Amino acid sequence: MLKVENHFKKSSKENSTNMKHQHKLQINLAKTKEIVITRCGRRGFMQPPLIPGVPRENLVKLLGVTFNNHLSFADQVRKLQIVAR
Repeated sequence: MLKVENHFKKSSKENSTNMKHQHKLQINLAKTKEIVITRCGRRGFMQPPLIPGVPRENLVKLLGVTFNNHLSFADQVRKLQIVAR
């Protein structure tokens, strides 16, 4: 995971590049997605710059759990309710 820094002092790309070199990791861009977590109803939030080749998503599924960019699990609960019927 990328290190989150206050007010994006370093870009996500710089952080991922530094981590990749420190730990000798290969990043698979075909499987990489970015999600920016924000507070609900917050206005005027400036999104960080896009990372070239990495799509930005509002909804992701990690380890079988679906959540959105506000850390709401409502989509996960909705899917579970549909399956339970």
